[in-house]
Amino acid sequence: MIAILIFSFCISLAYVVLIARFLSGWNSIPEFQTQEETFDVTVSLIVAFRNEEKNLPQLFGALQAQSYPSSYIEILLVDDHSDDRSALLAQQYSNSVSNARLIRMESHVTGKKKALWIAALEAKGKLLIFTDADALPGENWIKSIVSCYRQTKAVLIASPVVVKPAGDFFTGFQSLEFLSLIGSTAGSFGIHDPVMVNGANLTVDRIAYLENLDFLQNEIASGDDVFMLLNLKKKHPRKLVFLKSFEAIVSISPASGFSDFLQQRLRWASKSRYYKDRTLVLTSVIVLLINLWLLNCFVMSFFELPFVFIGGGVFLAKTIIDFIFMRKVLMFFRMERLMKYFVLSQFLYFLYISFTGLAGNFLPYKWKGRTVKQII
Repeated sequence: MIAILIFSFCISLAYVVLIARFLSGWNSIPEFQTQEETFDVTVSLIVAFRNEEKNLPQLFGALQAQSYPSSYIEILLVDDHSDDRSALLAQQYSNSVSNARLIRMESHVTGKKKALWIAALEAKGKLLIFTDADALPGENWIKSIVSCYRQTKAVLIASPVVVKPAGDFFTGFQSLEFLSLIGSTAGSFGIHDPVMVNGANLTVDRIAYLENLDFLQNEIASGDDVFMLLNLKKKHPRKLVFLKSFEAIVSISPASGFSDFLQQRLRWASKSRYYKDRTLVLTSVIVLLINLWLLNCFVMSFFELPFVFIGGGVFLAKTIIDFIFMRKVLMFFRMERLMKYFVLSQFLYFLYISFTGLAGNFLPYKWKGRTVKQII
């Protein structure tokens, strides 16, 4: 029992220190203010899509509303063999504006990662801005990114992404969890040891991106954003920036159902065994271990009473530091209303993280109608 108590204390302390470091990093990043300056940096906006006919019209509308001069924006739309009207909509849009172009992938080439590579190789802009077909940016989105680049000369700029909650618990849970990831992402940038980015809102210097194509782990279907970050982190540790700006936010849609949500989390977890960055590995291990330990305490509490108090102590320590961190992050995003889902989410979180954290390494998952099998 002494060994169990010591382990519980150690894993709780490790988790509290981890989140406290992210909180310190978050607080160290000042809110960015877009400057009114001469904007003459060319950007290539890259969107890879597959079966997104419901989302593309909104994205096209948002792109047309951008305050950044369209003469400096190149829009590359890459169709990953859609079997709905997505390609038709993209073609119609590219025909209607002078700065957009549709790229159709060859029949033997598939997958989002390859779609992004193809577009990057054809891009002409100084900056590559990656986003998703279901993303919805504000009118000053590109302007804020370019302003950040002009002031920092960063080779990689990570920007905020939020999930739009629909008012029910399921989408609220997704939004809350996603913001915890974005907050952790920003926090890791704030302590100059970034471990995550989100490909729905990512900007990379084009030359730096092309120089690092060989490091993107061809054997897996996704993860180009994180692997690009980790390689640039080795070469340009002080030129990686998180753009903490409300104007730079893009919002994305939540998973439509539990199955889609689970498949997405399995896909995220599938990349973990390819990580070699020590901080990222340590972060992943701490988060997985504390959730597995909470699950273990929950099960054992039905058989041995001491595990009720042991698990309760670990749960309390985790909940307190999570509450402090999330409250700070939600205040920036003006989404404090999501805290009403916080307590119930804490009880569910360790259950599904324990499953996806392990199963994601060997179970196949579905992505855009395709089944992706794990390489063991």
